[in-house]
Amino acid sequence: MPLRRRLPTILLPTILLVGAALTNWLTAAEFPSIDPPPPPAPMPPPSHVSLLRESVSPESAREAAVDVLSCGFETRHDQNFDGWPDGWARQRGRGFPAYLPIGLREISCPEGKSCLGMDLDGGAAAVFSPLVDVARQFEYAVHVRARTEGLVRDRVFLSARFLDERGQPLAVYFSRGIGETSDWTELSVAAIAPPPGARSLSVGLHLQPGGPGDSPERGVPLALPDLKGSAWFDEVVVRRLPRVTLDVYDPKSALSEPSPNLLISPHDVELVARLEGWPAGRFMARLELFDPRGNLLGEPHEKEITTTAAEEAPSAPAPGVAAPRALESVSLHEPASHDRGGTPAPDAESKPAEEPPSAVAPAPPVVVAWRPAAKGPGYYTLRCRVFQIAAAASAASRNESRTLVAEKETSYAIAQHERPVGTGGFGWSLPAVPRDVPLKTFSALAIEGGVQWLKIPAWSIADDQQKLADLHEVALRLAAMDVQLVGVASPPPESVRKEMSLDSDPTAAQLLSADAKAWQPSLDRTVGDLAWYIRQWQLAADRDGSLVRRKDLPNFVDALLRRWAGSGASVRVGVVAPQALAAPAEWRVPMLEMKQSPWSFVSYPPAAEASAAPSTESHEHDGSTRHFAAVRPLPPGQHTTDARAADLVLQMVSAVIDGADAVFLADPLDAASGIVRADGTPGELFVPWRTTALALHGAGFAGTIELPGGSENRVFVRQGKAILVVWSREPHEESIYLGETASLVDAWGAMKPLALRDGEHAFTVGPLPLFILGVDEPITRMRLAATFAQTAMPARVGARLSNRLSFPSLLPDGVSATVRLVLPETWKGRPTKWRMDLKQGESADLPFDLVVPQHADTGPQRIKIDLELDGSGKHITIFRTLQFGETDVTPDLTTEIGPEGELRVTQRLRNSTGQKLAFRCHLYVPGRPRESATVAVMAAAEHTFELPDAASLKGATLWLRSVEVGGGRVISRRFTVP
Repeated sequence: MPLRRRLPTILLPTILLVGAALTNWLTAAEFPSIDPPPPPAPMPPPSHVSLLRESVSPESAREAAVDVLSCGFETRHDQNFDGWPDGWARQRGRGFPAYLPIGLREISCPEGKSCLGMDLDGGAAAVFSPLVDVARQFEYAVHVRARTEGLVRDRVFLSARFLDERGQPLAVYFSRGIGETSDWTELSVAAIAPPPGARSLSVGLHLQPGGPGDSPERGVPLALPDLKGSAWFDEVVVRRLPRVTLDVYDPKSALSEPSPNLLISPHDVELVARLEGWPAGRFMARLELFDPRGNLLGEPHEKEITTTAAEEAPSAPAPGVAAPRALESVSLHEPASHDRGGTPAPDAESKPAEEPPSAVAPAPPVVVAWRPAAKGPGYYTLRCRVFQIAAAASAASRNESRTLVAEKETSYAIAQHERPVGTGGFGWSLPAVPRDVPLKTFSALAIEGGVQWLKIPAWSIADDQQKLADLHEVALRLAAMDVQLVGVASPPPESVRKEMSLDSDPTAAQLLSADAKAWQPSLDRTVGDLAWYIRQWQLAADRDGSLVRRKDLPNFVDALLRRWAGSGASVRVGVVAPQALAAPAEWRVPMLEMKQSPWSFVSYPPAAEASAAPSTESHEHDGSTRHFAAVRPLPPGQHTTDARAADLVLQMVSAVIDGADAVFLADPLDAASGIVRADGTPGELFVPWRTTALALHGAGFAGTIELPGGSENRVFVRQGKAILVVWSREPHEESIYLGETASLVDAWGAMKPLALRDGEHAFTVGPLPLFILGVDEPITRMRLAATFAQTAMPARVGARLSNRLSFPSLLPDGVSATVRLVLPETWKGRPTKWRMDLKQGESADLPFDLVVPQHADTGPQRIKIDLELDGSGKHITIFRTLQFGETDVTPDLTTEIGPEGELRVTQRLRNSTGQKLAFRCHLYVPGRPRESATVAVMAAAEHTFELPDAASLKGATLWLRSVEVGGGRVISRRFTVP
């Protein structure tokens, strides 16, 4: 096609986009600039409600609720017939052009004959409801129905904005965002409590690119706006609900706790439910307590409540239901200090609000207190359900009905007071300075959470004197508790970013490769001002490995250090490894492994996937450069709490084994992490993190021992005591002597007894790791050091096989004991019993011979070594595995019932010799003739034996023996028919 014919096709979309952008620019010049909505604000502090779970249907709660705003966009909502709902205001300004058609439309609606419509032509649209007075004794739920057409990149969503007495926003909540829809869809913001100082509530209906929380002022790039598309809204309802507030107290402590819902070593707790705003009637409040797995603990606590309505003032509306009034201003940005707000003039189309709905005055608040049986350390969930009690329909009937009208939950943690001692250990890494959780609360949680390191982006707050003062105060407290601060030089402060015209989140390479005059004075000043309590600086965010690409990185870092040292700031500097390196086992970047590197530490990112079982071998690295590892919990939703806790514990265990000098948890304030909630209360994984951090701080990896039940385990040593971390895929019991001072702690921080049974400690192991503290170190090291001279023996049945057992005497007084070798059934050994008297430091060297019968199984065989100590009656058991038979040909045996009721026995052989082998296979069945077959194996092969009448073989022991043709390999397996 000639170019002149194609030009219109090529230019038309470009002309439309440029025209839309030019129109938006002209609109922004004509009207006051208004920022798009900020991202959702966090839930209010836990003194009001710690964790909301709105599981009550609107129908069941309707009798206790009052609609304080209801707008169906009908003709009664447009008293002057101008096509605009009375009292509503539209947003104008940058990105919100005034030419977009918005108004009442007569189309098929869920309720009535009209609704509010918006049509796109580039840009975005938003309208806001009249203000509704709010009161602290209530919660408010917001609902709207929406339908869209032609949307590709734009989204429709609902916002609920609490304002103070000056009309400034205090908190904003968003519904989910929806794109293209064919039917009317309900959007809602569940029951939310007004934050302190809130006087009114405004509802926003939004149609904009991206979705809820997207805003160019916050650095979130908005998607390219749709040029065409429509959205319709109907049935806007603001519902006032009675409020249930849950609090947790330690009644025996007058001291403030580190966090509202973290209690340190209380004997018992007091759980309090406060009911406010309830109408007159009979109600039943039921308090229930659950463990982390959702199991009910003990009996619920119930209390019947009879509420009476307060007297109504005839000349004034009831508290909390004042008449909605027109929106006088729309300040859409705050509370973030770096955000910029705007105040547009009232829309000319806004009209006076309708009269307020009638309501019943609220009853006085009711308090329900409960002291459940004392609980030990752990994580608990308190649930409060409120039922409305209705009398029987007839006087003759004594039955009463109960209707669930409210349900709330909050969680809390109980922990023993303990702080790690010494260096090393675990830390938290903050991608941003906490905005909604006070630094004091956060630092207190960190201290009680076993944190010894804290990364904080201190340069980002260089322009905020109040935050710097808060950081100064917090740093003093952290330093007193031996918590080391690491300053992160990312992101830059707002003044630097604007001067350099950078994105809100530039990479370290983009920032530090630019003209140093633009960023270096600010960074130099910050490092110098904070140098007395921040002695280490990381030159990039945790996931930003861009600096490693600089070939002159050593010279660049060296120049920075000399510059700062010249100004009196004696600090150390660290760099970040590329994202591709997620484990210390892969620390092989030549530049990072320089022996004379100017940086003092290297931070490695968290693994991208769930952790596998930790390694059984530690990884050495050059001690001149510290290695910082990172862990990140599995996200909620797809995994159970126990699975997430187990994965987090094993990630931390792996990092210690891999030789990390410090292990950082990435973004503990992230809602998905489960460590610290947005309201400053401990999350569901706070206790497992804390338990692991306290158990393993400053510990060195020693190895793994064989347990009688085969459980996975890792051994660590600290200050003359061993720590055993043990877990298993399937729950089972282990029994082994671990020393006089051994104690067991589960991942939830609960101490459990280690029962002694026949001189051995018995405990149940499952998927969630256990920590056994205070394990006897000399005994543990003897178990680790015990070895056989030959760990693999050829499968020569009937022949005499020689071997030796050796282990050191590490007990302080030496070892005087009788040693017994417990062999597999039918094996014979000579000798199997020795008398031993060893001084400390001496080693036992015990030779023995084995004779293995023809029908013995091949493969790994567990051998028990039993040391009976003289005079004490105590046994030290050591388990070791001998491989009987070659390992270059491995079998896999399965059984199944066939369609004719026959038993199918399938043997699969895997050959790693690289040569073709042949085996003569014999299946021995009690009371039946032997089945035989010859199988040729190159890389892998299988053969299936079919035995009729499987039912008659149930419980029988069968023997499958495969002998190499022309060779010495033997594979022998006995099995029981299930």
